Amino acid sequence: MAGKSYVSVSLSATTDGGASVNVNASFSETISGNVIIHSVQTIGSVSSEQVNFPSDLGTPSIVLLRNIGTTYDILISGEDEAKVVSYLIRLKPGEAAVFRLNGNDLYAKGDGGSSDLEYVVVED
Repeated sequence: MAGKSYVSVSLSATTDGGASVNVNASFSETISGNVIIHSVQTIGSVSSEQVNFPSDLGTPSIVLLRNIGTTYDILISGEDEAKVVSYLIRLKPGEAAVFRLNGNDLYAKGDGGSSDLEYVVVED
């Protein structure tokens, strides 16, 4: 029997000028993997480092990242074929992101100092 993952996110924002938005999105998917990882990794600030998913994880699908540090931002990136790192996500302290990972490699770097990155990865 296959498993299921459920994701729900919302964004509400209002500006001083009166512009506002309120969007809710959710989806579910069938998963055939048997591994769910929930861990914390301290991310240094000297250079980009690979987020260390355990070796028993097959193909990742849904990933949740959260900066549980209190001081420094964490920059999140993938890597292109030329091994060039481009930071696409910035997580300020307390912020989180949920997305589908395309591939197996994810990189992170503390912006100004070390910070703790909590992650949940569901095997596809």
